[in-house]
Amino acid sequence: MDVSILGYSTAADLRSSDIRGQVRVVTPLTVSHSRIPNPILPSLRVQWQYSQQDLADRLTDEAAKRGDTQTVCDARMVRRWENGDVIWPQEKYRVLLEEVFGKPASDLGFVRKWTRTSAGWAVVSAAADDKVTSGGAVGAVRTAGRTFFGDRPVTVAIPLRKGVVERERVLIAAEDSATADRCEVILAGLTLVSARTTITPDSVDLPTGDAIVVCGPKSAPVGACLLDRDPYLGMVEECGQWWIFDRITEERYPSPSDGPDHPSRDIAYFARHLIDGRTVLHIAGIHAVGSLGMVHYLTRNLTELSSTFGDEPFSLATTCDYDGLTITGSDLFLGPHRW
Repeated sequence: MDVSILGYSTAADLRSSDIRGQVRVVTPLTVSHSRIPNPILPSLRVQWQYSQQDLADRLTDEAAKRGDTQTVCDARMVRRWENGDVIWPQEKYRVLLEEVFGKPASDLGFVRKWTRTSAGWAVVSAAADDKVTSGGAVGAVRTAGRTFFGDRPVTVAIPLRKGVVERERVLIAAEDSATADRCEVILAGLTLVSARTTITPDSVDLPTGDAIVVCGPKSAPVGACLLDRDPYLGMVEECGQWWIFDRITEERYPSPSDGPDHPSRDIAYFARHLIDGRTVLHIAGIHAVGSLGMVHYLTRNLTELSSTFGDEPFSLATTCDYDGLTITGSDLFLGPHRW
């Protein structure tokens, strides 16, 4: 079976590719967990509405204000910090980052050392005052994340979509691939081991163990089965258009991008399930980019949601604005509802 990523794909997840038009036929690459991405820095950067180049320019400007015209930062350097290629920047860059964001380097997601444990990768303090694992904002985020996602390896499942390009193939939407990328970054930052799998169009089965299932009812029956468990929110289809449905008020909400002006805005559904002792998170955008927007929202509200709901099931819906595969904003618009 040929599997393709339609449109855009990230090179970090590909070992080889055969580009034909806008379709990239890929061979999956097992991601090494020796490089743990930093989920905090890109989250803060986006909140400040900086691109990677914007942040690099801001750091260079800050250095110049201090009379240091030799220190220059570029987008590649920021990218290496966020990807986990560099987990503890040079002191001069740490000082600049702390000045820009008003937070110590440890609260920006930087650590001195990682080590492999039976539960995955964990932070090792290199000094007595390094409180990354036991306190501070990063420690709180990791604790909240383990409550939210569970404390075991997590499978990230995305749908295969039927399509025809030259010949019939099964496609992975670029937005779904980007959503899985972002989920894996978050899980790695929480020192949770993850693996990726795909959902076939006829699948009714959940992945084994704890899981993040990125799948709407149109993509596979398993998406519909998860929605049926929610007493408050659902999704319905009429005349080829999908809507998020409030079961209590009986109101339905379409994607704004399906409106007459076609704005770059979508909506998405989220639920946290407890099924046979497993934690299953379900994400379903009206369109695939909505799922990416939901991850954007969860990233920024993880601590609050975990504090409010603990390990209980709940659901909500969000809106997001986007520019291509870049989410420029996300907001809650339905819920959250505790079950």
